[in-house]
Amino acid sequence: MTARRSIVRVALLAACTSLASACVPYPVYKTLQPEVDAKVVDAVGAPVAQARVTLVVRAHPAPGVLSAPVAVADAQGAVHFDAMREWRVEVMALHGALDYYWSLCAAAPGYRTIEVPVQEGGVQRLTLKPGIPVECPAVGNDKTIWSEESDAARR
Repeated sequence: MTARRSIVRVALLAACTSLASACVPYPVYKTLQPEVDAKVVDAVGAPVAQARVTLVVRAHPAPGVLSAPVAVADAQGAVHFDAMREWRVEVMALHGALDYYWSLCAAAPGYRTIEVPVQEGGVQRLTLKPGIPVECPAVGNDKTIWSEESDAARR
């Protein structure tokens, strides 16, 4: 019986040690929102002025939209979002650390709303096609807008 107790004690000690080491907080510099430049155009390439573009910020495993800043396209269809980064303290736990990901949602009267993943570098082109606009995702409203363009970007 003492050998069995020793094995149980060693197993408990090993489990506690591994859990304690996995739960040590560590600093990390996170990009909460990337710098994004985009241009909103129609199907023939003409700028869509006054289009509302939302930078939808989500993170896994957190549920829902964490933030959704909105920019309005200028006369050339251009929008810009500044990067937001900060130091955070994370703890590696069973669910893992927050893994941020972003999408752009564009809407304008007379055009179908689209949502596409953010692409690194350069100016991201958002092409709107005629249709009925719907509301872009927002904090507390975690719907995703599917479009042909977002499906092509995922491939």
